[in-house]
Amino acid sequence: MASRRSRGHWSETESGNDSGKAGELSTSGCPSVNHYIAINCLACKENLDYYTLNYNSSPYEIDAEQAAIMSTYLFLRKEFPDSQYEQLILNYVNDRCAEGNYKIKPIKDGYKSIKDVNIAFNQAFEKSKFDERFFDIQSSDEISMFLKDNENWLDIERKIEKMNELNEDVDAIGFKRDEMLASVTLYLHPEYQNKLYAIQNDILSPKNVFGITSFPLRDDYYFEKYDNYDEERG
Repeated sequence: MASRRSRGHWSETESGNDSGKAGELSTSGCPSVNHYIAINCLACKENLDYYTLNYNSSPYEIDAEQAAIMSTYLFLRKEFPDSQYEQLILNYVNDRCAEGNYKIKPIKDGYKSIKDVNIAFNQAFEKSKFDERFFDIQSSDEISMFLKDNENWLDIERKIEKMNELNEDVDAIGFKRDEMLASVTLYLHPEYQNKLYAIQNDILSPKNVFGITSFPLRDDYYFEKYDNYDEERG
């Protein structure tokens, strides 16, 4: 299923329970849920391999699937109130869980209510902040190629790769690695700054993310390579 809706709109009232809002999550260093999704999107924007390697722990994809499930449930409940709309959704979710590699984990005897499904997605979303994100420096991703082509950025490259070694010692490792890639992406594409809130730009500064005052200069090779490519295209 593929649908998008801002996270935090799915209340337990909508899923059949009046106990309050679901999805209002936060973590140290991650000021809001929508900020977390924005950082993940920016980290993946020019880095397809990074997106693919971490597809199942992507907060954007978890949120998208939850939004699709819940919006479908609400639509069926409204348009076909006499049908077994909840069971239809549960059958779909349990079948996907049984196939493996789904956004939420299967449970014994399957999910029995839409509320339990909603809670499971909220938990998976929260857990994704602490799941390691895999980064392949040998990939064809823009950041990987840039770091390999720029010797002045060796310390930055090592800090990103070192996250693999420290995954048990770093809090919210998934979010932290997303921040690192997003920070470099924002440096390479300053035009993206206009699409982020000021607080997000500040959070992605090299000082906040890497502990340095500013990023190193880029090597001329990087510019020559892409300038020549542009000239060849006319």
